[in-house]
Amino acid sequence: MIPQGAINLDEVIIQADESEEDTLTYEIDIESGKLTGRLISGIAAVRQNVAITLLTERYKYSIYDDDHGTEYVIGEDRVTFEIETKQRIEESLLMVDNVTAVDEFNFEYSDDEALVTFIVHSEYGDFNANRAVNRGV
Repeated sequence: MIPQGAINLDEVIIQADESEEDTLTYEIDIESGKLTGRLISGIAAVRQNVAITLLTERYKYSIYDDDHGTEYVIGEDRVTFEIETKQRIEESLLMVDNVTAVDEFNFEYSDDEALVTFIVHSEYGDFNANRAVNRGV
């Protein structure tokens, strides 16, 4: 079925804060992977880009360039795992537009999985993020 009605993007852009225009994007429901039909900008858009980057395995999908996505470490001892995971997450998220820093990493282990939590700093504010990583040990 073809959607009915029209969206006037000029009105949406005028209503957006001028400093957030460069982040204007369609919202994606991360759980379902479907568009919600809403436009988001600012910190909401940065959060979404961070989530997509963390969920996308780097080099796996040809639609993305080699700078998009995250590489994860498997089969290493905890010290090496934490150093490498921190470095790879930080490196991948600093490629996301408007992200300025990533810090305060914390690792919680359960069997062969680690929950990595950290703070993402952006031009629009800071927020907590996390990613469950299978260590494969």
